[in-house]
Amino acid sequence: MTQVMMDVGQGHEPLPPSLSPRQAGEVANVSARTMIRLCNSGSVKAVKVGGQWRIGRDALIEQLGLGEAMHDAS
Repeated sequence: MTQVMMDVGQGHEPLPPSLSPRQAGEVANVSARTMIRLCNSGSVKAVKVGGQWRIGRDALIEQLGLGEAMHDAS
């Protein structure tokens, strides 16, 4: 399994398995609002939990095609 990191301040932290629209937007390089629109349209696999969207990290990486790029980079 590939460890996915997210810039936090000056360091990197591993991404949690379930992402908020803001976190997913940072990975996809889009705004949180755009990520919510993608969730609403079904373009991104996501579920609503307590009225808030949650996006699976692994599914997002697969949808973006980032998994292969991360394997190539290592």
